[in-house]
Amino acid sequence: SVAATVSSALIGYGFARYEFPLKKTFFVLMLTTLILPPQLLMVAQAPLFNQLGLINTIWSMVLPALFGQGINQAIFILIFYQFFRSIPKVLNESAEIDGASQFKVFYTINLPLAIPSIVIVFLFAFVWYWNDTFMVSLYARSIDTLPIMLQRFRASYETLYPSGSDASTINEGIIMAGNVLTILPLLVLYFVGQRQFTQSIDKTGITGE
Repeated sequence: SVAATVSSALIGYGFARYEFPLKKTFFVLMLTTLILPPQLLMVAQAPLFNQLGLINTIWSMVLPALFGQGINQAIFILIFYQFFRSIPKVLNESAEIDGASQFKVFYTINLPLAIPSIVIVFLFAFVWYWNDTFMVSLYARSIDTLPIMLQRFRASYETLYPSGSDASTINEGIIMAGNVLTILPLLVLYFVGQRQFTQSIDKTGITGE
């Protein structure tokens, strides 16, 4: 989640503030990652990760996030892109006149103003990475997350006690308890950052329309 937030901020800032060759082409390619299903992307990713020795390591999840190819990361880039575009360029130009470097302009002026976007992106990234089972089961099978363990338990229990047997009714209660444990960290995170979350939604302009 942290890697996705940091890289999305940098990529979104680059698209919003700089002009470079093939900018529109790269932007369109970034948007197409929203359309392509992960099952299609894994055809190219799986052999590459296998050659790099990333299978069954945490880096198979971290490296794509660092390079802007994490789970639903195009949405995060768009959030930062729209936010940085709304910041007046006069602020950057004033800092550059005072001798600030490009990177200093980014982390001393633009990044503090983007706190609402950072909160939104981090919370969404945390939820999506926490609930993900497809990518983890494909690239990081040695990592046991709560959703993965609950999924394995359900499959094992249904194998031992098929639907219709007397013991199958016990399965529902255990699964509900497992679901509560799975969403508990998300609930704690939301209640801790509820105020910042609602304020960030107002400031970033995200609506349900």
